[in-house]
Amino acid sequence: MGLDAWLHKHDERTGENFEVFYWRKENHIHAWFVERVGGDNDQGEVPLDTLKEFLETCKEAVKTYKEGGTRTEMLVTSSGWKDGKRFEEKEPFEVPDYETEEKLNEILPTQGGFFFGSTNYTKWYLKSLESILEPLKAIIDAHEEGYKYYYSSWW
Repeated sequence: MGLDAWLHKHDERTGENFEVFYWRKENHIHAWFVERVGGDNDQGEVPLDTLKEFLETCKEAVKTYKEGGTRTEMLVTSSGWKDGKRFEEKEPFEVPDYETEEKLNEILPTQGGFFFGSTNYTKWYLKSLESILEPLKAIIDAHEEGYKYYYSSWW
């Protein structure tokens, strides 16, 4: 259960579809695509120019995260019931300082939702974006006529 999202490449000549990206609980990526191409059903065609815009947005968010200050925050890593009592386990996480967090919230904000994953700007937010940069640039650079891209999600 949770947010699953895909970017597919469609070959208009053969009718074949290829999975380009799969994201799990990456709510910031989902929010970005839905705002631009999602319509009412959270899926739609992604023009090449929109993919280029997404790449630049990811680069800007990564740069802002890395160049910004940090603070340590205790985040819940586990919770439940033990011996009839509620418990929470917390661990310290380095997260962006408030100024950097505000900038990230403008560039590529997280989005809450039913099983959408964390809305904190942790190292996992950064890693999800860093993992996109090279493959997305390669996809854009290798684009050929006759192919279209589509975003879809499910939760």
